[in-house]
Amino acid sequence: MVNPGETLRVWMYENAPAALGDCANRLSFMIPLQAPANVRGKAVECRWGGRDYGRYRYVLDAEGVAHLEDVQLLLLGNKELPQPLAPAKCRDLLPGILHSMDQPSQATWRFVCTYEMPVRNEQRPQVTEVWGVVTSDSTGTDPLPSNRRCWELLAFLGGPVETMGTPVRCLLD
Repeated sequence: MVNPGETLRVWMYENAPAALGDCANRLSFMIPLQAPANVRGKAVECRWGGRDYGRYRYVLDAEGVAHLEDVQLLLLGNKELPQPLAPAKCRDLLPGILHSMDQPSQATWRFVCTYEMPVRNEQRPQVTEVWGVVTSDSTGTDPLPSNRRCWELLAFLGGPVETMGTPVRCLLD
């Protein structure tokens, strides 16, 4: 078990910076567990922060290096979202996710689903714009880029328990 503030060795792409930083800020460098074996990487140390807890799931290999299994996205759902909601992959819940053509006020649920990160340069065939959630105070201080992927919103979330948050559009692929 890794506690907040401790370091974790995570499998990342070869061009990942070596300087120690927060794991949450290194998500784009992490090689997903489902990546082909020929994807080259290296173990990089990062600091496990309080906001990482519950948002990132890793599998440890025999050498103690963490491989990113999936992340948890915070999204808005519509009345089609099955209730009670069991843990599920975001793709499997697509009919129940509030699409960006709808207003966020139409959301009937705020929920968490698991998402497998794409391998770098992977082109996924289906991309859908949906409503994600960030903490209310993050939109005023950090610029949210347009055409952001839903996983990029993780940098704007707190730990597992947040305030209601602010809806923002994001791309789910």
